[in-house]
Amino acid sequence: MRTLIDEIMEMETAPTVHSCSCQRSANKGQHHGAFQLWASQDGEVGNPEQERAAVQAAIAAGNRNENRLSDLIFFRRHPERNGRLIQRGEPGFQTLSKEWSDIRGGLVRPWLWRDIAKVKRYVCQAKDLAEVSRQAGRAVTANEVKNAIEEAVKNAVLWAMQAAHALRTSPRSAGVRELYWQAFGICPEDVPNWVSQKRQWRDVGELVAIRLEAAAKLLKDNWIKYYCSCRPFYGPICTENVFACSWQAYGRICLSGGFWQAWAAGDRIATGSTLLHEVLHLYFEFLQHERVWPIAVIQCYEQFVLRFNNLPVGGDVTGFCSIKAGACIPA
Repeated sequence: MRTLIDEIMEMETAPTVHSCSCQRSANKGQHHGAFQLWASQDGEVGNPEQERAAVQAAIAAGNRNENRLSDLIFFRRHPERNGRLIQRGEPGFQTLSKEWSDIRGGLVRPWLWRDIAKVKRYVCQAKDLAEVSRQAGRAVTANEVKNAIEEAVKNAVLWAMQAAHALRTSPRSAGVRELYWQAFGICPEDVPNWVSQKRQWRDVGELVAIRLEAAAKLLKDNWIKYYCSCRPFYGPICTENVFACSWQAYGRICLSGGFWQAWAAGDRIATGSTLLHEVLHLYFEFLQHERVWPIAVIQCYEQFVLRFNNLPVGGDVTGFCSIKAGACIPA
């Protein structure tokens, strides 16, 4: 039986497939419900804030179809099409289909995955809850604990997916290439000499994108079991002073004092990046044969994701992955 882990591992070896609304011939010429919803809204065409708000509103209203959500924005940008899907052979086909795919990958899918991500497998016994309350400096309820973990999961998924899409976009922007260089010390277009013939990704930029998407999928699809405290697992490495610990063999992440102190202080960047960090640990345990510097330094992934999303990067990240000097040559 094919498992989630099988699917995740295949992400590094399967060919990249690009699709757009032009391939859904069964819906040719039809107006989707999402388009009708968007068409009733007022707003500036192409305004990022309004487009994001429209996608979030549609998701909140129960629309979970990423193609229809993508149509929602695409047709708002192109009212002259009157809901007509992109047709192969029409003028500007390549440009229009790329725009639609960018809407889906860079706007719709990150927010949809964020919404889908839930915490269904977690443990928080009375002694653990007391430990969380001690670290937070106040009494904390079990419901608050679950919501805090879920919020961190959702943020990690959103940030990872948005950064991954920027690396999948072709051509990549100069800003994305600069951030990649500063995080990894190489250009995203590089292809290392350890690549095996079965690998289908075109360069290390796409490889990092695949791994960020895999991490987001592990978070989204409820594979991980969360423990609100690391108290049962304390040892030489996992102590109450760390943020979290993880175990690939069991698919577990426990949250320790640093996480709950940051949460109590309102630091949602620290809590979200903690879960991104730990899920990358889990993922890299499946890839021990490819832990090649610097593409396997988790803090470099964190740095790229956080900086791409205009979020501050803490010393715990830059201490392991400093911002690299220099720059890529123009693509």
